[in-house]
Order: sequence, then C-alpha cells, then structure tokens
Amino acid sequence: MRYTSMHDEPPRDSPRVPQFVDEARDGLDWAGRGTSHVEFHTDEALPLSQGRFLGHGMNGGVFETVVCGQTVAWKRRYCRRQIGAQDLREMDILRKLDSRHIIKLVGTYTHGPFLGLLLWPVAVCDLGTFLEDVDNLLQNPGPGDAGIGYQAMITQRLRSLGIDTPSSASTRLKQSIGCTSSAIAYLHQRSIRHKDIKPANILLSPAGLWVADFGTSTDFTGISQSITQDGERGTPKYFAPEVAEYEPNGRSADIFSLGCVFLEMIGLCNGYSLEYLKSLRPNKDQSFHANLDSILHWFNFSGTNVNSPADQQLMALVREMLVRTAQERPTAEHIETRLRLIDTLHGPRPAAPLWGDCCAPVPRSSGQIQPRRISLVTIKIGNTHQLKNVGHGWLFFVRAPGVEDIIADVHFFLHPSFEHPYTVQHLPPFEMIGGGWGFFTISTVVALKRGYSWVSPYATLGLGDQSLLTLYWTLNFERELSYSHVEVGVAVS
Repeated sequence: MRYTSMHDEPPRDSPRVPQFVDEARDGLDWAGRGTSHVEFHTDEALPLSQGRFLGHGMNGGVFETVVCGQTVAWKRRYCRRQIGAQDLREMDILRKLDSRHIIKLVGTYTHGPFLGLLLWPVAVCDLGTFLEDVDNLLQNPGPGDAGIGYQAMITQRLRSLGIDTPSSASTRLKQSIGCTSSAIAYLHQRSIRHKDIKPANILLSPAGLWVADFGTSTDFTGISQSITQDGERGTPKYFAPEVAEYEPNGRSADIFSLGCVFLEMIGLCNGYSLEYLKSLRPNKDQSFHANLDSILHWFNFSGTNVNSPADQQLMALVREMLVRTAQERPTAEHIETRLRLIDTLHGPRPAAPLWGDCCAPVPRSSGQIQPRRISLVTIKIGNTHQLKNVGHGWLFFVRAPGVEDIIADVHFFLHPSFEHPYTVQHLPPFEMIGGGWGFFTISTVVALKRGYSWVSPYATLGLGDQSLLTLYWTLNFERELSYSHVEVGVAVS
C-alpha cells in the first residue's frame, strides 16, 4: 500500500484509537445496515464520498473518505468474478487482529463486482516515501537539483510527522524498527504470515506506525505446518531466496523481507544513502536475494562502519536475518527480544530509542527501587590472550563472585563480521572463546533473576522488569591476562 498524502496534524506522543475503531471490533454499523459487512445492490448508491487519492494498494486505488464522523482510508478493487478467497482472507485476518501497530479494519462491502475495505488510520505517508524523504534530507539539505517546490513538498510531509532535522528523522527511523518488529511478532505469534513486507506496506502518521496490506497473508491457525507453496509471493525486491525459487516457505521468509527493510532503515541512520545501498545489489533485478554474496561481503568488510555499539549490533542482527538458509534465521519473537537487549547498549535514556513511546519499556532509575537490602559487589571483566599461528586466541570472561547464583543470563554481543555475533549463557562460568587477527569491543548485558536489581546508573529494565547491566570490554592482546573491576550495587526488592 503506497501512501504519499500530507497532513498538518501536530505530532502526538502516542497513538490514540478512536472509539469507533474499538466498536468496529464487535461490528461497526458504518452504513446504517446493522452490520460491518454490507452487500449493496448494483443500483444502490454507496453512502461514501470519495476524498483525496492516497495511493495504490496491491490490487487497487486507495482514497480518503469519512464514516461515523471519522476519516478513514477507502480501498477498492475490481473483481471480474465473484469475491474470491484472497479478498475474504484479508477481511478475516484484519478483523481478528488487535494490535496498536496493525491497521484496523472498520468495515467492508461488496457492490456489484467491487470489493471495498474501510481502514484506519489515514497515514501521512508510507515508510518507502519516508525513506526517500529522509535520504533527500540527509543528502540534499538545501533545495537541490529537484527544485524548491519539490523540496517544499518533502519538508511539509516531514513536518507533518513532527520531523524538522536529520536527528529527528533518524530517531523516528530507529523507533520504527522496534514498533515494526513488534507488529510482525504479533502476527507470527498468531500463526499469520504477511508475505509482502516492504516499506510501502508500513504506514506512518504523527500518532504512530501500522503494518498494512494483508492481501497476500495466509492464516495457518487450523493448519499444523506453517509452510505454503501457493502462488502468492509479494514484492520481488524483498523476496526471500526460497520464495524467489518457488520453494516451500514459511514465516522465516517474512524475516528475510523484514531484514531487507531494516537494512535500508539502519543504513540511512548511519549515512549510507539509498543509492549506495542499491549499489550493493548490481545483479539481475537489484533484489536482495539475488545479491546476497555482495551484501554479505559488505557486512564483513565495510558495513560495520556505524555510529554506536547499538547500531553495530543492529547490523549484526540484520546480517542474521538475511542468511540464505531459512531455518537459520531468527524468529520474530527472538528479534523482538534481541532488540530489547540491543536497546540497553545506548545506556540510560528517558525513552527507548528503538521503540516509540507506545512500546518503550517504562524506565526505572535506581532511586525508584524500594530495596530491603543493598549489597556492594565487584564484577571482574577481561580476557586472556595467546598468540597462535592463525592469529590471536582469546578467552573473554565476566566474573561476579558471590552473586553468580542470582544471575539469570549473560548476553554477549560480538563484532558483526562474526557468523554468530550474539550468544547467551545461562550458567557460570560466563565466558567465551574466540580467535582471529583483529581486536574489537565486546558488549555484555548481565541480567539478574527476578526479585533482584542492579543499583547503577548503567542499569536498565528489560522484558518482565528484569534488571539489566551493560558492560563493555575491548579485547587486549598486549598481555596474557587483562581485566578491570566494576563495582555495583545489588538490591533485593
């Protein structure tokens, strides 16, 4: 679904769902016929007024209209025969979804050979347009060759989203990563595939983000295996390799497509223009799947030139999402959990940079903890080193004498060029072995068991109020043993 409309609505802190959308879940009587789905006779006039053209859906145009006093998107398509299974599937899927980041189905109708869908909200633009606008903003801060009128249109659209600087544009892109991952995890948890994840199917407004266009989704709720071999394939640029080869494919194909979208988002945030990212895909149709070797080479040798440890690990996650073998890709649930951990690599912030306020965990400072007892502990972090014929051999460790029995997990984040840049350990000793010629910084997140909390300005909350402590260590190859001590408090809450 491609949206390019503009609104002058001021930014809001979080999405507000109108009451009529809540009513639509139980069947909104939008046409005065006592039901949310209406079958109009061909000689009847529709009780809808066609407003502004918003864009193109997968199979038809999208316009603005008003129902029950609220502005909605009106999606219509011509059906040469009777309404088909794909059309009914889109309606069924949308009706039973209830997520802040999934577009809301308000009503449906048939009118002769036409099918109509009424959808909320009306977006300012889709992510594809937003990426192009941000790319223009970063590459051409002035009017540029496109002319002042074109630049003014972009500026107006960005301001409609509450964006007026490159920094605010980057923030919105980062927040969209987390919110989009939450939407896809929501779908997959309900055995639903999207099958056409791309920037044009992610809608943006000042109030939030919504994943849209489920015309090719498949609901596997009543099927034992989440695999499909049908002909509904999505958009070639973002095809997973198995989809491009007409092989059986499952939800991991969504993960590949999502990784392609994330690469464009994170790349822009780190100064890689859309044109540069396109240059990584010189073969065939410039799709991601046809150029995986070129993309992976870029990851290994130059794609790690990013702005922060968090961005480095975002790139590492994308690299895993784009692996050729479907079974080796992370699940949507794993991606959402991993992003929550990566978010801690920013250090304490008033709001989580990888999510909007709608999805950000509520921050809690050490001063808000009401402990029964606080103990001071010393954490030892470092590495051993041995020079070998094939490079440096090293063992990285985190030692926490006296409190290792209350540590739930230790998460290790390595350089993105590693084939497996992330690992987690649940039992001591918390250490890992590696080797090679280069040195790099290892980011570590130490998670306590519930009932215990770190007392430190570097402590944050994870999923389920789990207390997390982020530590960093740059491998040292000048000595056989290098380490440092970190003193922190542990509270029994």
